[in-house]
Amino acid sequence: MLEAKIIVATPYANDLRRVQQILEKAENLKIVAHAPGLMELFDKVEHNPPNLVMVSADLYKNADFELIVTLFNALDVRWMMFERLCATGGKPQAPSSGGIGGLFSISLDDNPHVVITQLRAVMQARQSAQQPKQPVAPSKRKRYRRLVLLGSSTGGVDALKTVLADFEADCPPTVIVQHTGQGFGHGLAAVLGRSCGARVRMFEPNQAIESGTVYVVAGHEHHAVLSVNGKAYLGQSHDPPMSGHKPSIDKLFLSAAPYASRIVAAILTGMGRDGADGLLALRNAGARTMNQDEQTSVVYGMPAAAWSNGASMKQVALKDIGLSLLAEAER
Repeated sequence: MLEAKIIVATPYANDLRRVQQILEKAENLKIVAHAPGLMELFDKVEHNPPNLVMVSADLYKNADFELIVTLFNALDVRWMMFERLCATGGKPQAPSSGGIGGLFSISLDDNPHVVITQLRAVMQARQSAQQPKQPVAPSKRKRYRRLVLLGSSTGGVDALKTVLADFEADCPPTVIVQHTGQGFGHGLAAVLGRSCGARVRMFEPNQAIESGTVYVVAGHEHHAVLSVNGKAYLGQSHDPPMSGHKPSIDKLFLSAAPYASRIVAAILTGMGRDGADGLLALRNAGARTMNQDEQTSVVYGMPAAAWSNGASMKQVALKDIGLSLLAEAER
């Protein structure tokens, strides 16, 4: 039997030592790495995928864990949440979300045999790894007249993967603002790049935007703003947070309003209302606009705000948004 590689993700040394004690006599189960935070976990999984990741409840509750799960799914890595030991050795702390990571959650206070049995059960429930989508040269290059702007938040990583699955090497220039923690932009670009036939790049200031390329604005300390000086390009703004976020969807959309006749924009799943005011400004100035519908949104907050204030021209199911954007970009 091949040895199963395990990464333990926890900021607590006591919990790491407990896992090491549980697994020290487990045949064919080996801890190959420890990740104290989500950025370290993403890097370790991406560069050397394990068979299983054990994630502490504290990291599981972090909003950016959504991105980590998407990477797990792409690489066929199983995962399990564990409830950490209390300092007093009493009852373990459960995650406030009440959810269960992967297929099971466990307590480090459980009998070692029970823990090992559950670990093996999780690893046996395999899934198919996602194969990276290879860019294919278009047989007939389409002429897109508009840029695509997208904004998303909670649930947005999987939603963006679905939308970008329809984008090929000839796609219109596309800019995405996704709410995420500082430092997670490169990881998000890597995950989205596996789903998209176009090039996916991180936002860089004063970057000319080109056809066939998707630009990711996430985990950055500045806003991204659109400017046109002969060619369209992305600049940066040092302004304070807008709509509670930095980078902000509203900031990007409002900066694009002077060029609205060349824009198609959409709001995807997310909490709050970032993007609604900017989308309204775009529509009033001549852009084509849409939002994800309630039935397919993980959180119908931002899309609802864009629909209720009249910013969106239509509501579209997630599976149809990609092709709808491309169709509007040709108009």
